[in-house]
Amino acid sequence: ANPGYFIGIDDKNKCILLCIRGTETIGDTLTDLDAHVANKPFGYDDEDESSEHNYNCHHGMYDSAMSIYNDVTFKIKELSAKREYKDYKILITGHSLGAGVCSMLGL
Repeated sequence: ANPGYFIGIDDKNKCILLCIRGTETIGDTLTDLDAHVANKPFGYDDEDESSEHNYNCHHGMYDSAMSIYNDVTFKIKELSAKREYKDYKILITGHSLGAGVCSMLGL
């Protein structure tokens, strides 16, 4: 299950925001409980973007991060391509479960 999230625009600070909610639903609780360590591929080397790295991580948060990544990547790229948002930074933030998920998305 994906924790709830929203995409917003902060014109004052020139940011496109991805905010991910903490645990609220039964599905979120199940994601929290899917806590076994999994060796998963994510993150890229700055010098070789094609090289994947595997890391040990929280399985449930990894699955949520990858699902949200697939849901929002196009939307955020579409927003950042608009002329009025070209110089905006992307800020990802979250609370509790959302913080763990956004940490993985930041990699």
